[in-house]
Amino acid sequence: GLRSVENNPVLPEWIKELPEPACALLIDSRHNDQAELNKQRETIEKEMKKFNVIRDIPFTQDARVYKMLWNIRKGMFPAVGAVRETGTTVIIEDVAVPLPKMAEVVVKLQGIFDKYNYSEALIFGHALMGNCHFVFTQRFDSQAEIDRYSAFMEDVAQLIAVDYGGSLKAEHGTGRNMTPFVELEWGKQGYNLMQQIKKIFDPNAILNPGVIINEDPNAHVTHLKVLPPAHPIVDKCIECGFCEPLCPSKNLTLTPRQRITTWREISRLRQNANSDSDVRRLRNLEAAFGYLGEKTCAATGLCAVQCPVGINTGKLIHHVRAVNAKGWHVRFARTIANNFALFRSTATLGLRVASLAQATIGVGTVAAISRGMGFISGGLIPTYGKFMPHGVSGSLPTVKAAASASAAAATGPAKVVYWPTCVSMTMGASIQNEDQRNSMNSTTNLLAKAGFDVVYPKNPGALCCGQPWGSLGFHANGNDKLSELNKALLEASENGKYPVVCDTSPCALRADPKFEGRGVVDDRIQVYDQAQFAHKFLLDRLTIKKSSEPLALHITCSTQKQGLDNAMKAVAEAISSKVVIPAEVTCCGFAGSKGFTQPELNAAALKTLNAAIEGCGTGMSNSRTCEIGLTRMSGITYDSIFHHLDRQSLPKSQSAP
Repeated sequence: GLRSVENNPVLPEWIKELPEPACALLIDSRHNDQAELNKQRETIEKEMKKFNVIRDIPFTQDARVYKMLWNIRKGMFPAVGAVRETGTTVIIEDVAVPLPKMAEVVVKLQGIFDKYNYSEALIFGHALMGNCHFVFTQRFDSQAEIDRYSAFMEDVAQLIAVDYGGSLKAEHGTGRNMTPFVELEWGKQGYNLMQQIKKIFDPNAILNPGVIINEDPNAHVTHLKVLPPAHPIVDKCIECGFCEPLCPSKNLTLTPRQRITTWREISRLRQNANSDSDVRRLRNLEAAFGYLGEKTCAATGLCAVQCPVGINTGKLIHHVRAVNAKGWHVRFARTIANNFALFRSTATLGLRVASLAQATIGVGTVAAISRGMGFISGGLIPTYGKFMPHGVSGSLPTVKAAASASAAAATGPAKVVYWPTCVSMTMGASIQNEDQRNSMNSTTNLLAKAGFDVVYPKNPGALCCGQPWGSLGFHANGNDKLSELNKALLEASENGKYPVVCDTSPCALRADPKFEGRGVVDDRIQVYDQAQFAHKFLLDRLTIKKSSEPLALHITCSTQKQGLDNAMKAVAEAISSKVVIPAEVTCCGFAGSKGFTQPELNAAALKTLNAAIEGCGTGMSNSRTCEIGLTRMSGITYDSIFHHLDRQSLPKSQSAP
């Protein structure tokens, strides 16, 4: 188990030097009183001195370190999956033995692993409960492998149930893997009682058939599930389901795990559809996957944050979209990329016309017309609603830094490159907003207050990070646009001398050379999204009047992927004395354009939002499209971080507003 996590950066180097028999205890002590908690810690430390402790990591109350240590423990099970060979299946079992015998059992379990050559197996568990989990990988593609597995399970059952009087299942359901050994553990008389009870309540054996009560002594080696190769992006998936709680489509269509399992079956059938029924099944799955798997996948990659082996199911969907992109779709994508300034201007004009029509003939009529046009265009034209943005009008705002001595003396750069994204240059405030300023207005005004000299990259209206193409599977076009952006930012920042601030978090992630920009964007370029830039450079340069009104905060997928959650929270807490972060809202499901073309995904992802932010009069995020969806689904206005900071701040030398 320790070997599987020894390279985790939070662990000290000496972990790698521990002897083979070493084991580790993760001790979690809690109390609602700090003094009592200190006493508990002292007692534990005193008791631990009675044992042969090789090395230790000090107790910590740092929430970040605490979380990382627990994540290491939770990641042991999937860590096996990260190194397993494609085509093998991950097996996990949990047993329990009398606590005084636990150490002996662990040693003997290791002996059984060695006997059957399961060299990659690991053991972990819950020490206070005498509970052991063990995990290993197994092939089921030959009779020899099946026989090896069967003999191994028989030895384990004998060791736990007979030799040590333990339980073959500790905290999870029996499952088909242990059903042949239930009688061994409970005895013939006990097993007969179970059979009689089962017959009384379920005479036709229709409730969970074959689990616990199963007459087949070989149930654990029949109907075996295999994990066939599907795609290198997801072949390491062991279907643990850790990703599922974060997925915005989990209550609408499929989760990442379900997308992977479905794609595995499609891949298997494409290789081995040997009958008419197989062919029909393949065609049905392919047809269903179009909507259930592809169209309703946000593909933001938040699942990779939770996945212990870092699988981004969104990348699989990008691959599927790339394979499906043919004919006029490819030509259309290339044409837009090569004429992006014209396309963006056209989109902006379209939004202005729609806003004018909304004011003239009403939002209901405009929505009906847009639905019809969306149907005719195959979803290219989005459905219009009352929360849709105005088209941005006018030229780029000019910036004059505030004459603030304290701002001039502040630490950090005196100049900053402001990269207004295509989203911010196209989409302004919605007609419902009281504050009709667009993102560029509030950003430049805020930077001026903070005493920055602001420069723009050349021809910003033609620039794009390439995210729209990449997410639709047009990777070459997306990388071309990112390369263009790289050249413009490198020149504007004087080869990375000055930081680049980006007003849209997904674009910042895409252009960051440490993240999705790796290999395309020059390493010298420092790209900051709103949360990171505000936290690092703005809070100390501004006089901020903290509001007592509750503020709903949405932390975008890209912010989470960059690990900027705490920075965003800190900025929100500088703005409001009561920050509300909905616990069940992860990805908002808007996903750039999905909120326009698949609004049901946005609605499903934000189903619990209203109840969670009750009492909040305003919201904050750092992506314009996410803010549109959040506003639409909540009824309160979500604005950007810079928008809120600008409203509630003055230059440092002046009094709070």
